[in-house]
Amino acid sequence: MNGIDPYQVRELIEDYNSNPQRYSDGEAETIAVLAQAIGARFQRDGKPFQKGLFDALDTATFGLLPNELRPTSRGESVFGETDDEQLAGALGTGAGVVGGIGGAYKIGRGIIGRGTAKKAKIDAGRYFDKAMGSPIDRVRRRIIPQREDFILDPLNIG
Repeated sequence: MNGIDPYQVRELIEDYNSNPQRYSDGEAETIAVLAQAIGARFQRDGKPFQKGLFDALDTATFGLLPNELRPTSRGESVFGETDDEQLAGALGTGAGVVGGIGGAYKIGRGIIGRGTAKKAKIDAGRYFDKAMGSPIDRVRRRIIPQREDFILDPLNIG
């Protein structure tokens, strides 16, 4: 660190840690590099929800989202992702796998069986009603035997 006062660097890092909103993303990255160089603590703002959501959508769409759209947190290029961000990314990827497979399955079923299942059910139901008659007719057929020689004659029992 040629010509840079380490006390000023530490003061800058402490000021950033106490009020990160005052600094732009570019300035925050520079401060992160300085903090790493002297071994100082750098307050990182994690974006676990945004990263998890991005990973879920990216995986569900089989990688169609460009990686440049993935959110990055301040100091990530220097210190890497936070533990929360890594966990959220893994959970998002898992959810995206389940959602992507489920969506592909539903789309595949819709394309393969478009309209045929409903039509077959409706046609079978109409055929069944025509062939079997009304529900009352079906009950009568079960109660009364279908023999030609059977006559309902109260006097001729036997």
